[in-house]
Amino acid sequence: LQLRVRHALHVPTRAHAVMPRLDGSIVAVARRPGAWLLRWRPGSSASAARWCWGEPDRSFNGHVVPHGMDALMSTESDAEGGAGLLVRRDARTLAVLEEWPTGGIDPHAVLALSEGGWLVANGGVPTLPESGRAKGDLSAMDSSVVRLDAIGRQQGIWRLTDQRLSLRHLARHADGVVGVALQAEHDDPDERRRAPLIALWDGQHLRPGEAAVLEGYAGDITARPSGFVLGATR
Repeated sequence: LQLRVRHALHVPTRAHAVMPRLDGSIVAVARRPGAWLLRWRPGSSASAARWCWGEPDRSFNGHVVPHGMDALMSTESDAEGGAGLLVRRDARTLAVLEEWPTGGIDPHAVLALSEGGWLVANGGVPTLPESGRAKGDLSAMDSSVVRLDAIGRQQGIWRLTDQRLSLRHLARHADGVVGVALQAEHDDPDERRRAPLIALWDGQHLRPGEAAVLEGYAGDITARPSGFVLGATR
């Protein structure tokens, strides 16, 4: 299999997620540091890209999903206290329309629920926007999965017993179960290697999967008919 670059746009810092839109454009969002969000139609000039630079008190957390035809939802953090936010933005101008607290810190992936509302994975890892990938006091980790209704009201919050497992990426299976990709933050390397890579949320309970005996780090996750597939570090 050979891959060929058809269109490219240079970005100033690390891009994390890319969301294709029905009109042929894409939306990309930065992460660590999350300083920008952009909308661009591949094949058009770089000058045609619409850039949104993060407000001084805000950082983007790498994920964005569509909300109808005219809006999108992004996970962001307040730069002062680190509180997580789910932000509704205009899909054309990228301007803020509404925002709601996610009930945690370090929100990462967000998933639209078919029955309405949103599921947000609060990674729970203390960081500062200006420090990139540098992590704060991991003993203060507080990772959770939070369900919000269509107007941002919290409907439930779920945590794992092991507080050093960071809940990061989300995928929903056809049977309704959501797979949550995990990243272990244990101080002991052996404990990290024994950590599970996935947790499962069924709308009522959140439970960890079996130990994977890899490096305790799962990247993205997708659902297949037989279950879930994760990218993982050996």
